[in-house]
Amino acid sequence: MKYFTLVFIISIFLIATSCHCTKNNLTEFTPVENKMLQQIVVYKTSKDYSDFIPIQLNDEGTKIISYTAPEDIFTDGKLAKPIKLKNGYWLDKRGITKNTAFVNFTYEAYSKLTEAPTTDILYSKIIDKNPITELYNCGAKTTTDEVLITTLNDAIKNNQLVKCNCLKK
Repeated sequence: MKYFTLVFIISIFLIATSCHCTKNNLTEFTPVENKMLQQIVVYKTSKDYSDFIPIQLNDEGTKIISYTAPEDIFTDGKLAKPIKLKNGYWLDKRGITKNTAFVNFTYEAYSKLTEAPTTDILYSKIIDKNPITELYNCGAKTTTDEVLITTLNDAIKNNQLVKCNCLKK
């Protein structure tokens, strides 16, 4: 019986601490990460890289593990550039992670390529291997971009991003 009680208490603790975002009057954040829904990822970079293509490196920064094809950088027919938020934060539209690097291809130039560059070419065009200074996952997107932008800007203004899952700081 003691073992069951201990397991039960640990389970409740893990469930309670796994919920990193809270729903409150300032936010529309979904408290549980639902991997089937688009995630709300907010980040800051050391410089403005909003016009450059992100790629994903391994933890050591020595190898590209993921990048997008030129035809896949559109969302609803528009280039999937990040959305500018207050105080230097950006709302991700491409899958930014703690291992994101940016390459010297603008969205516009990359979208005109007929095929994706090789990983060797992309790696040689990296302009910053460690540009992410802050990274937050605020749960599943459950609202329109317009409402989300207002909500996130309010959260930033009121120092409420701390209610999200901090992935890098």
